[in-house]
Amino acid sequence: MTNKKNSGRGKTSRPLIAKTDMRIRPNKVRGQNFLVDKKVIEKIVQLGDLDADDVVLEIGAGLGAITKPLSELGNHITALEIEDDFVLYLKAAFINNTHVHIVHADARSYDYSCFNQGQPYVLYGNLPYSITSVLINKLLISGGAWKRMVLLLQKEAAERIAYGKGKDNGPLSILAAYYGHCEVCFDVSGSSFSPPPAVTSAVLKIERLSEPPVQADIHQIMRLVEAAFANRRKTLVNGLLASPFSGDREYWKQALRACGLPEDCRAEALSLQDFAALSAWIKEENV
Repeated sequence: MTNKKNSGRGKTSRPLIAKTDMRIRPNKVRGQNFLVDKKVIEKIVQLGDLDADDVVLEIGAGLGAITKPLSELGNHITALEIEDDFVLYLKAAFINNTHVHIVHADARSYDYSCFNQGQPYVLYGNLPYSITSVLINKLLISGGAWKRMVLLLQKEAAERIAYGKGKDNGPLSILAAYYGHCEVCFDVSGSSFSPPPAVTSAVLKIERLSEPPVQADIHQIMRLVEAAFANRRKTLVNGLLASPFSGDREYWKQALRACGLPEDCRAEALSLQDFAALSAWIKEENV
């Protein structure tokens, strides 16, 4: 469904800051780059598929490139920003807009569990490359009642999360598969930013599942997943022998056989369902 409050959704919104405006500069240490491509911004906003009453949380608002067109839709928006200068800029820019609330906060330590009083919300984020994995892990597990995420991040990371198979498989792709359906929607070239980053970015959309695909404790599953991938170059049996989990070589071989998995498989070959089955077997054996 789409937001019917604004029939002008198709209009291209200009970022709050021009590409040549050097009053505020991105922080290189934090890996910041200003998104300035108006067509890309418009596509990102539309991917949120906002209804008129959807509440929005934006992470890394920067100078409002995405905040501004979102605000024109009339939805209530809370925009998180860590940089002092950016916060001052945003508060001044939206001083007369009662639908936009600027919060000076670090997205890594923000308490998402209480956002919107525990009711569903849509999340947008332009994520610095250096904290992508940590932040998405937090959002998935402790992000409260998010129903959809639209995230701009490094293309390699987006593809690993959405389509993690073989060598690209890992804890974050397993975790994401538990909570939502992931899709890499489109690439964003370096020329869409100022300054241009050295890597290609992509927009990742995560649609929350109404029910997890496996009926198991995700925290128990992830303990096993983390242990398995801690030694990803080893076979799963050898990796788990070196993990905090108890059990000798025959124990782990028996576990893999019981779950229909080859004895010489590696962690990267297992899906969420495989790890859930293995976790359930371990729990049953230890009762």
